[in-house]
Amino acid sequence: MLQAESLCKLVSIMKHKRPELTFICFTGFNREDLTSFSQQQLIDSIDLLIDGPYIDQLNDGKGLRGSSNQRLHFISDRLLSFKDELEQKSRNVEFHIHADKTVAYGIPKKGMFN
Repeated sequence: MLQAESLCKLVSIMKHKRPELTFICFTGFNREDLTSFSQQQLIDSIDLLIDGPYIDQLNDGKGLRGSSNQRLHFISDRLLSFKDELEQKSRNVEFHIHADKTVAYGIPKKGMFN
């Protein structure tokens, strides 16, 4: 959110070039504290805002958020059909192994790579 004006421009360009994409923004700030014009503009241009600071002790391994104090704000209805999954589903990671690279998709559970 410290670069909200530039991010808003990027989202606008991407929406024009790839209108099928959805946009999720994570911020360590609480939504109520995002009051500048550029921050409000950015929020209005995305589909989902996940707000609040990450607190390691509150990482319960659920949903898209990092810790249970973080909140999901559905700005548009594009991701509403995934609400339960985004809020409550246990996290997992898929590995796709190719001849020249390995790609991981998802959010690892806490301690998964220790």
